[in-house]
Amino acid sequence: MENSRVMLLRGGIAIAVFVLAGWIGYGTAPRVADSPRSTTASGISPGDPPLARSSESKTPRPDSTFSARSSKRSDESPEARARRITAVKQRIKDLWTQAPELSLNWELQAETHRLLAGLEAEELGTFFTELPPMGNGTAHLLLRLEVVKEWAAKDGPAAIAGCAVGNRIDSLCRANAIGAWGEVDPAGALAFLRREDLPPAIAEHRRVMRWRLLDDIGKSDLALAERELPYLKEDERKSMLATLVTKAAGQDEIRERLLAMARESTPEGKASQAEEFLLRDIAEKDPQAALDRIGTAENLDPEERKRLDFTVLSGQANHAPVAAFEDWLARNPGQDSLPEGAWNTLASAMNDHGPEMIAWFERMPAGGLRDQFQERGARSLAKNQLFDDAIRLTGSIADPALRTSSLRSLRDFWNNADPAAAAKWVESLPGTDRSLLGE
Repeated sequence: MENSRVMLLRGGIAIAVFVLAGWIGYGTAPRVADSPRSTTASGISPGDPPLARSSESKTPRPDSTFSARSSKRSDESPEARARRITAVKQRIKDLWTQAPELSLNWELQAETHRLLAGLEAEELGTFFTELPPMGNGTAHLLLRLEVVKEWAAKDGPAAIAGCAVGNRIDSLCRANAIGAWGEVDPAGALAFLRREDLPPAIAEHRRVMRWRLLDDIGKSDLALAERELPYLKEDERKSMLATLVTKAAGQDEIRERLLAMARESTPEGKASQAEEFLLRDIAEKDPQAALDRIGTAENLDPEERKRLDFTVLSGQANHAPVAAFEDWLARNPGQDSLPEGAWNTLASAMNDHGPEMIAWFERMPAGGLRDQFQERGARSLAKNQLFDDAIRLTGSIADPALRTSSLRSLRDFWNNADPAAAAKWVESLPGTDRSLLGE
């Protein structure tokens, strides 16, 4: 149980870093504390910069004040406990203020939860409310998520009800809470989400909480997650089946039951969302096995088989995009255009493997197909502000219509990022390209 709890904590903060960065746009972690520093705990003032990385461990050796204790109040007098809890909370704030980095900082997480373990549920709830909500920076937000996980492990309903502050972070906060509760009492957490009398403010996050809970449970007890599926509405069940079926490696019996359940609401001749997710997962590891699965399926019409071929392309391209596209062209000979079904896969490949893809384009035979690959590739590069590479691809497109499209998308993306640089580039173009742009 302890190992799985650690993995939950580590996974939660890693995901939260990227989610929160997207929401609030911070590139670095702002400082945590609004409250005064405890000079005995840290020896720094609120205006001091974060501590530089030391050659020693980032996690301090615990002293008697900060040692892990039972959270039972009978261990000490109320006055002594109040002093200790105040010192522990300040110590945690100091740790997060001084941490050179927050993302994937396992030592920081371990020390934080060692200290939080000594607080009762009510004390954790109070600590949560003392930490400023969204708008005070990534460090505050991430620390609040760690506190709510410890709180939920001790009192799930209270943490779920009390962690909301009325903004868009509430769904993430409650998802973390239900996940932590599910680690110690999955049956209780599942039963809570089935309740029909949940307050509306909590019920509106039921779906995201249940997805997080079943996703976590599916990693360790797929049968328990399977038994919960009948309680879900059809659209939610379809989505959850697609998630769970990819966790069924080595559990063929459960996997086939999940796929059969997914097929019940799938139109004749089509693949279920769960089957498609499974194919993509298989294709990442063994593209031929995924193709064989499509070939032996009895319930697919020709158009669906063609569509699922793009699913195999997408799965294989996650790790080997050049090989994926070469294999796709080999099994679909005579292609003179790039189908729309491949556009998203190509865009992802350009994002993750740009140099490799550019080199492959340059090895392709000249012609309309290469021009289409390069036009879509240049569009992705320009969107990511990789303008030099986008210029390189655009310059070798022969088809006038595709060249015009590439020039225009490059100009538009560049204008949004740096109008002066874009104008300078347009001025440097040959007259034929400027005329294509209408200059």
